[in-house]
Order: sequence, then structure tokens, then C-alpha cells
Amino acid sequence: MSGSNGFLDQIGGDANAEGVDERMAAGGGLAPGFYAARLDGAADGESKSNSTPYYELTFIVTDGPFKNATFTEKVYKQGATAAATAKCRDRVKMFAHRLGVLTKSADGKTYLPVKDVTGFGDVLDTACVIEIKLEADRDDKN
Repeated sequence: MSGSNGFLDQIGGDANAEGVDERMAAGGGLAPGFYAARLDGAADGESKSNSTPYYELTFIVTDGPFKNATFTEKVYKQGATAAATAKCRDRVKMFAHRLGVLTKSADGKTYLPVKDVTGFGDVLDTACVIEIKLEADRDDKN
């Protein structure tokens, strides 16, 4: 059926079939795997349950059947214990290094600031690869 009264018009007019099966097999979200992406948003947040501060990083997939899908990751700044806080800080440093907020010294033993970059908001649109894991497979829980 075509024309202005067709079924596709009723659901928004989008006839693009690319990625529909993959997205639905993943429950409507991103399936586990690696994706070309870019950093699209960075904000500070705080958990509702115990006011734990975090960075909220939003990524947009740039290629493949999930193109234009978004994924948001909370990178906590501290944990409930000293060991958990150390793990959280390492994770923040890892994200900051991979996205260009920090660099490493020549010997690789020290993180250094990047000139004119003060945080994640300064590196928006940075191209990257993200890995999506099933929640049960994640090892970075607090």
C-alpha cells in the first residue's frame, strides 16, 4: 500500500528495513559487541539512592545496523569502600585517557593533562569504539 494513507505513513513513514531484525533481537537496544561511535554528551550526575557522583557519557553509534543508536554509560567517581573508590577512579582515568582528556607520559607511568582540555565536555565528537556487554558479563559494578 502506498500513498499518504499507507501503513508506513501511519507509523511515521520510515521504510528503512536496515537493522530492524538486529535491534529487535537485542531487545530494542544495542546487542553485545563492539561499535564505532562518537562521544555525543557528557554531564555530571548523582545517584538517587546514595548521592554517589558520576560522569554520564552518551555515545552515538556511527556505523552498521545500529547506526544512530545511543548508549549512555555512568562512570562513577567514587564507591562505597576505599577499594571500590580506587576501582572507580581507575575507570574514570581509563575513559579520560581513551577519549583524549588525559595523555600518558613518555614512559607510560603517569597521566598528564591535555592542553586546553578540562573534562569530557571538551572532547565531544571524539571518535571511539565502544563495547556493549550483557549486564551479567560486566565486571565494573560498584
